[in-house]
Amino acid sequence: MITLDQLKDDYITPVLQKTELPFIVFTDEGDWENAYRRKNTVTEYINGLFKLKQSEIQNLGGGVIAYALVTSLSFLVPCGDDPDHRGELQFVKTIRDALSSAFSNNTKLSVTIDGKEYVGGVSYSLPVPDLRALRPFAADSLIYTCSIAFSYLENAVNSSDVTITVDGETIAYTRFSFGRAVSPSADLFAESTNGEATVYAENSTFSIDLESPASSVSAFSAAVLSYIMGVTAVNVPRMVSVKLGETDIRTMTMILGECSAHGESVSNVVYKIALIPYVAGETMGG
Repeated sequence: MITLDQLKDDYITPVLQKTELPFIVFTDEGDWENAYRRKNTVTEYINGLFKLKQSEIQNLGGGVIAYALVTSLSFLVPCGDDPDHRGELQFVKTIRDALSSAFSNNTKLSVTIDGKEYVGGVSYSLPVPDLRALRPFAADSLIYTCSIAFSYLENAVNSSDVTITVDGETIAYTRFSFGRAVSPSADLFAESTNGEATVYAENSTFSIDLESPASSVSAFSAAVLSYIMGVTAVNVPRMVSVKLGETDIRTMTMILGECSAHGESVSNVVYKIALIPYVAGETMGG
């Protein structure tokens, strides 16, 4: 299991280092870091407290354990004295924007600790300010807090590692499934008294089902809408490729199957898309 300090060292700190701002994070085992002077340069650290709010551990069987943690990350941000012409504090704005950007671009957890790889997803909330006040160490300051939720398994495969491309375009999806359906031929047991039968698979069909947000700049999204509306014909072949990480899993020619568009109130439109294998009509039957 990953401890809170290991999450801080292997995920939180590396993410914050990409901002190039002097963030320093401690847990309940840490302590406040004062400003550091090197010759004529003074570095004032932006201190943050990383703590656990909620946790759930579930045994899935076979020695596999699922972990779900909800944490909070709070920073004490000095307000400074550099408001712009609109009265906004530039340093505070810089910190807020840096926090928002840092975690929005790092939504996958992949760390190796004690020889074990932990893989999962990360979700976060935008930083929320507390009341501006005079506080010890930071004087005139704001506290910014964001929630970060981790869900992970040991040696797991994360959905974000799966890449699906159609005609060279990487498809944005909120959900996907790969399936294979068989057409069985049943053979009833001669001695059967309860109707039980064995089966033989005459053939099988591979399919991909996607839920994808409608996009005004995606060629595939436009093609799906045209297909649903009957503007374009059926049986338009498309080259579909599936990758896991950097490994090509399968590339094949497919066509759009059953598709639909869904919207509600002011929410964005989502397409439900089925991709099924294609064979040219003149080659059917032999």
